[in-house]
Amino acid sequence: MVLLSNHNVPTRLFDVMDACDTLQSPCTASSTNLTSFVLPPSDGSIAFPQLLDFHLENNPDYPYAVLVSLDDDPDENVTVTWAEVARASFRLAAKLRTLVKVSDEQRREGVRIAILANTDTLTYVTLIFSVFRAGFVAFPLSTRNSAAPALEHLIQTTNTAYVIGSIAAPGSAPTSLEETTATLLAHVPTLQLLEFPGYADLYPRLSMSPIPPYDAEHDAIHTPKLPSVESFPEYKDMTNQNVLMILHSSGSTGFHKAIPMTHRFLNFAFRSHGNSVTATRCCLLGLPVFHAMGIFVMVGLPATYGTTNVMFKPSSGHVIPSPEVVLRGSQRGRADYLLAAPSYCAEWSHHQESVKYLTTLKSLMYGGGPLAADVGDRLVREGVKVISVYGMTEVAQIFALKFDVDHPEDWSYSELHPSLRAEFVPEGDNLYRLIVIDTDNHPIAISNQTNVSAFDTKDLLEQHPTRRHLWKTMGRVDDLIVMSNREKTNPSPMESILNGNPHIRASMMFGSGRFQVGVAIEPAGHICSITNDESLAEFRNLIWPDVEKANTIAPQHSRIFKELILVIDPKGSSFTRTPKGSINRNSTLQQLADEIDALYAAAEQLGRKA
Repeated sequence: MVLLSNHNVPTRLFDVMDACDTLQSPCTASSTNLTSFVLPPSDGSIAFPQLLDFHLENNPDYPYAVLVSLDDDPDENVTVTWAEVARASFRLAAKLRTLVKVSDEQRREGVRIAILANTDTLTYVTLIFSVFRAGFVAFPLSTRNSAAPALEHLIQTTNTAYVIGSIAAPGSAPTSLEETTATLLAHVPTLQLLEFPGYADLYPRLSMSPIPPYDAEHDAIHTPKLPSVESFPEYKDMTNQNVLMILHSSGSTGFHKAIPMTHRFLNFAFRSHGNSVTATRCCLLGLPVFHAMGIFVMVGLPATYGTTNVMFKPSSGHVIPSPEVVLRGSQRGRADYLLAAPSYCAEWSHHQESVKYLTTLKSLMYGGGPLAADVGDRLVREGVKVISVYGMTEVAQIFALKFDVDHPEDWSYSELHPSLRAEFVPEGDNLYRLIVIDTDNHPIAISNQTNVSAFDTKDLLEQHPTRRHLWKTMGRVDDLIVMSNREKTNPSPMESILNGNPHIRASMMFGSGRFQVGVAIEPAGHICSITNDESLAEFRNLIWPDVEKANTIAPQHSRIFKELILVIDPKGSSFTRTPKGSINRNSTLQQLADEIDALYAAAEQLGRKA
């Protein structure tokens, strides 16, 4: 790791593996049964960063992750134990404590270290563990749709002093992320760059071929013994209200907003999934670690309940996630649970071999958006256990994770988390806006209410018609389309149906202030080009059966007419998306404004001729 000043003059220090030469004696490890996991205390008596030490002592041989390769790899799967993760984190944490040069008073206020890096999942998670164990505040930044001004806003509003990332070497062409990082450093003079290590620096054996078994004794010799995190100045007078991590919002309604997460909040959030997942393998391949779900499942769950993550094996080239790649990785990693985007579930539902594999899972979980009813019903009929995962960065888990499903046909509904205290505000048509109340049993990260500590999610929920303890998500209040006659359209249920069509990658309805609603369609990848009226008409006819199906559940004023279907040329622009992959409606509407205006003008002209 190299410390770079804001003027980009590198000050090269010792390698991560040499950090032990300036510190204390090596850690020792004890052995434990591979099939058992010693649960750490859940009462907050051990600060989360100190759990690395706990697992090194109590669960050294327990698998933190199973690394899979998509190639015909002679090494097959590689297991990374808690001992290996803890020691890699200790070495980097020791290095960080030598690099960060601030006063004890500044340390007590919490040193913010941002992470802005395109790297493999294992390395990224180790960066987070290392920042924690060094006593600092980790701030993962999205590498998706992250323009320099938005990042600058986040850095300055959080008083972040350091960023782990990289800039291009002199004379080499920079990547877009390296350009963004360089711009960020130029605009924030107080920000210092820490060049992130590669996986070979943290886990040297993973760069060898064939990969040798983990040598715990050798690794221990090269690992410093860190003082307990509670002895650091950062933790002097620490309470559970101190900030441990910062995440940020998706930026769908403006600049990204920083969301500080206290020890109190994360002690709950990391344990909110329950111990039913202990000693199981979870697969979130394709989900970024900087997203809240990635943090909760890839950092929190393994440390608190002993889940084992299925990850892609680090390599010189990044694996580009796709439905096929994720499913193959899940199979090779022998996952028990697979969490995926609804679009991936829709793609798998069209292939019998994929569905056959999904039936072997304890659960296929989806989140981040609605799953088309046809898709979910089809999967359930084939025997797939489908579960809706619903939570928010600001409030953690909202739906309880219950894997013993009595009524699989109600796959889109779930119970509220048992510790959740909620207020439901009626919004009409059996829809309720959810407000989560801050309590000791279910704390929230931030409040957006003035008179009470609570968070208005702006999400719409619908209650099950007969099983009244069940709820399902039905979009957002912000997404409601208010037409010129003041009628309202909730786009979520209709878009969910359209997104189940194999020829549609994504759909987004529009029509605020108009006399009729329309829909923009982003064609699926196999649709090559739509360049003339003939190919447009052909594509509209291709998807029309599902448009009609969506119209059957819509009130009269919300029905879609063929003339108001805007098809995005696959060779041209696409919908803009938030860091978690959902459509950024405001940005996309602005991007398509001229095309939407032209569509309505053509429809109006056609109406006059009729």
